[in-house]
Amino acid sequence: MNRKCIVVMGVTSSGKSTIGAALAEQLNYVFIDGDNLQPKSNIEKITKKIPLTDEDRSLWMSKICTTVMDQNNRGEDCVVACGAIKKKYRSILRGCLTNTQFVYLKADLDALLERNAHRKNHWMSPDLLKNQFIALEEPDTSEKDVFTVPINHEVDTTVKNVLSRLKHPTEI
Repeated sequence: MNRKCIVVMGVTSSGKSTIGAALAEQLNYVFIDGDNLQPKSNIEKITKKIPLTDEDRSLWMSKICTTVMDQNNRGEDCVVACGAIKKKYRSILRGCLTNTQFVYLKADLDALLERNAHRKNHWMSPDLLKNQFIALEEPDTSEKDVFTVPINHEVDTTVKNVLSRLKHPTEI
């Protein structure tokens, strides 16, 4: 049986970890926070406010793939919080994971800058958030396994919206 993987994606401060963890709890899936899989070299670059390159992110995508495949091989479905801000990163994940659904958490830059300003103990700077927005390739209609959920609601409402979309993919 193909295990399921839901990738909660978006730029930093969009709520990937919060929404992903709540979604995993609702679905009784394993939650994997992609931030925890970042190679040390990536975290050092981010801490120094140096944007990650595609090469940096490819190491990270590989680690996410391996981690999800290990969980799936144990018979567990997963929810993964992962930026996946470029189409090629989503393609990497599609190439190594089966039965994957992407959930794009969409918000505007000003709202995310406000959120980011109130985050504690996180290594992403507002400057890098702006850089991610520039690099962001929003999913388009060619990506049939991605749906967009606006994050202008409370966590519970956003999770309900995601669950509704998972059950009825053409709504919202």
